[in-house]
Amino acid sequence: MTTVNDFTDILRIIREQPEWGEALRSALLSKEVLELPQRLAEFSEAANKRFDRLESDVAELKAGQARLEGTVSLLQGQVGNLRGSSYQLNVKTKIASIVSERFALDEIRVLKGSLAADDNAFFRFLLNAVAQDVISEPDRGEVLSADIILQGRRQPDDSLLYMVLEVSITVAGDDIARADDRAGILARAIGEETIPAVVSTHVDSARQRLAEERNVTLIAVSE
Repeated sequence: MTTVNDFTDILRIIREQPEWGEALRSALLSKEVLELPQRLAEFSEAANKRFDRLESDVAELKAGQARLEGTVSLLQGQVGNLRGSSYQLNVKTKIASIVSERFALDEIRVLKGSLAADDNAFFRFLLNAVAQDVISEPDRGEVLSADIILQGRRQPDDSLLYMVLEVSITVAGDDIARADDRAGILARAIGEETIPAVVSTHVDSARQRLAEERNVTLIAVSE
């Protein structure tokens, strides 16, 4: 028979007889306390499942947000393109009056960028300039990429003048550089004074300085 003299004996017996320990726990602890580990395990499992669903929902929300941002960006780009096209149309409609007033030009003829048909004789002239090695084929393509090319006679001396114009709602450094480069090519091909210009709604001070450095005329035209 096992003798119990103090608490140490109880602990020793529980270690030696695990079933006694289990019986003791059942006697001392309530059913709710005994079931607590199982309930905690079940709660943990349920919580993990909820967290997994939450992470999945968050991932779907992020993906949806990314798609929405992409759609907004696309729409903004399309609106910007529509504004740009509308602005170019507006400028082309009144370019003759714009340059006539600004540069005192008469007999203005739009060679490229007209709302009607472009000037075929001008296109043939550039082809001939390529054939005679005055300019290269890439040079010809560069000139024809200009938004507007026109000629007119400057008063009061009646001298012939050509203009190469880029049209942009907001002036960028590239617009200024393109106008300058394309005007230089055309001047080489045609042997006449050619003015590079950029038409825009607004010009900041940095672009103004760049235009002055490259001798490019900036023309303000509202939308």
